[in-house]
Amino acid sequence: MVCLVMVGMVGCASPAYRIKKNPEIFAAFPPEVQANVREGRVAVGYTAEMVLIAMGRPSHIYTRQSEGGESRIWSYAHRRHTSAMRPVETMSVYRDKQGRRHYRPDVRWVDVGGYTEYEAVRIEFLEDKVKAIDVLER
Repeated sequence: MVCLVMVGMVGCASPAYRIKKNPEIFAAFPPEVQANVREGRVAVGYTAEMVLIAMGRPSHIYTRQSEGGESRIWSYAHRRHTSAMRPVETMSVYRDKQGRRHYRPDVRWVDVGGYTEYEAVRIEFLEDKVKAIDVLER
């Protein structure tokens, strides 16, 4: 049984773009691998080239040392937008009837949102073949 993993894209490039940039490499893949790579899917046993064209460059690369030897782990991170309204103390300026400036403390609510990166997929390679795939389940 072949277990396939499909992952949302990291960055702007798509499998179609990467296939267009690497037509000779893609043409050498078996037909069933070509079909999966077009869809951005990878499976255990795929080569690093197959994963690169299907999913693009990893966000992070780790090296694992274990009793079984040394392996490489490619990590694919995604970004999630966060939003939070927070009070910020400011100073308001107002003029009195004589036109003099006065300052008073004021509170404004502002969105201090940003982005949080989280690891969505880890692909472990042993001798240039996918050995294991970890997918984040939310």
